[in-house]
Amino acid sequence: MHYPLFSLVTILAVSSAASIPSSGHGSILKRGADLFSVSSNTLPLKQLAGSPSSRRRSHLNRRTSKSSGNASLAFLQESEEFAVEAVVGKQTFLLMVDTGSSEMWVAGAGFQCEDTKGNNVSLSQCHLANLYSRSSTFEPVPTETLFTSYAANDALFGYVGNELVSLGGIEVIQKIGVATHGFWELASGVSGMVGLAFPSASGIFDGAAPTDLTIPGNSTNLVIHNPLFFNMIASGQLPSNVFTMILDRSAIGSSLTLGGIPAEYARAKFATTAIFPTLSPIKGEETMTNYLYNFEVSGVSVEGKKNTTSFHAIADSGAKAIVMDSAVALAALKAFSPPGQVSKEYGFIVNCSAAGPQLDFTIGGTTFTLDPADLILSTPVEEGICVSAIQPNDGLGGLNLFGNPFLRSLVTVYDVGSNRMHFTAKHKTSK
Repeated sequence: MHYPLFSLVTILAVSSAASIPSSGHGSILKRGADLFSVSSNTLPLKQLAGSPSSRRRSHLNRRTSKSSGNASLAFLQESEEFAVEAVVGKQTFLLMVDTGSSEMWVAGAGFQCEDTKGNNVSLSQCHLANLYSRSSTFEPVPTETLFTSYAANDALFGYVGNELVSLGGIEVIQKIGVATHGFWELASGVSGMVGLAFPSASGIFDGAAPTDLTIPGNSTNLVIHNPLFFNMIASGQLPSNVFTMILDRSAIGSSLTLGGIPAEYARAKFATTAIFPTLSPIKGEETMTNYLYNFEVSGVSVEGKKNTTSFHAIADSGAKAIVMDSAVALAALKAFSPPGQVSKEYGFIVNCSAAGPQLDFTIGGTTFTLDPADLILSTPVEEGICVSAIQPNDGLGGLNLFGNPFLRSLVTVYDVGSNRMHFTAKHKTSK
């Protein structure tokens, strides 16, 4: 979960608001892939190993939600990220791909790594790869600053400029942040991040950033600008205003398709649901705006036992777990074979060799069954003990967060042109 911290409370407040109709921007429907453009601009995503975690759980809890009375945030300490190659200026970088934030940033030459208290530490502790050197095509924006922080504790600070960026052969002049200092431990071996969320999820400010971004709407000087994908749309270089992500457990098989869907899903039937808006993050503005990929789930089933209460969830490619209603999460924990347990230190835990339950989600009138193999985080926290990929949302103040364990079973189309999301099951050849 890598969206800016002030989004947590904002999304929670609006997702349950009575002013939003359950059908969102129109009726939920099924649509065939023939209504999408088939794009050949498919980029491989590299699955990253997590960096060794040195985070203290007390600090994690403070940075997320004061309402957390348990240790259910342990999943934040396991990294399972995906990255793509992009050219920034004249250098090629591996950048983490995140649908839970919108900023594009790279760590600049001379980057100073800090610990969680702001003390200078060795660069190696931030696990960054190549550092960006300003090129002849970089044009600084001296009045703006970068400050992007993430629910897993990482925070970056720096300067801002316009730079020539190429992703998948699509070249644009993009506003980017160049990180000069901060704490980074989300993923090892990357040089920065490319965010794919909406412009309102910006991490750039006109002047200094607010001192406390955990207060919703606390920013008066947030710079709303086109993130990379939206800039590509504006440039007219994409066949349609969608991108598709396919995530895989294997070393290969994960991909990002720009401007359409992969040809192999040309005949697939997709379930469709609206993207729901949230309150503007700008102080004093009480308007609704698209922010993150906040969609509706109309039902959940654990081992055939259905819960038809609908709720909103965020599709976040940077999250390691499915965080949802505590009662449903507990039912899933008990349905493991052998049943899982609740740990004060790690949250919901299971035997690493346990068999996962049948977990079904209904979206847009279609029921999708998750692969049980995706319901256990792979890195043991103790000998033979792993963290469940299903966690209760009381540790995040009631936020429903659908990360990689959910996304790996599906092909997900992010349709920013019509403010909708489309889902179909992955082909059986994908694992």
